Amino acid sequence: MSQKKVDKYKQQKANREKIMKREKLMHRLEMTAVAVVLIALVGWFSFSIYARAQQNKPAKEYVLDTNALDSYLNALTTDETAADDASTDETAADDISDDETAADDTSADETTTDDTAADDAAE
Repeated sequence: MSQKKVDKYKQQKANREKIMKREKLMHRLEMTAVAVVLIALVGWFSFSIYARAQQNKPAKEYVLDTNALDSYLNALTTDETAADDASTDETAADDISDDETAADDTSADETTTDDTAADDAAE
């Protein structure tokens, strides 16, 4: 062997651990990339098959009887309207009683004024 070959062999032997680590790392990265690509392809293929299968299915139709729900909601709105009317009636009754109280107060003031005028005239 020539001296160049011997030097090259010694250098490779000295760096063999580094070279092996690098090769192992590259091999792992390549396998990981291949796995990711394969998973993506299988996922895409599966999704495509599922989408086509769903496309060919007829749409389901549902029929619902909502009469019970409608009557319940109508009953609620009727109750609310009755409650609103009752509260309006109570408010109106309060207004009327307030007006009567005010009228009573006014008539009492007039009576006092009349009594005072009569007392003044009597003197």
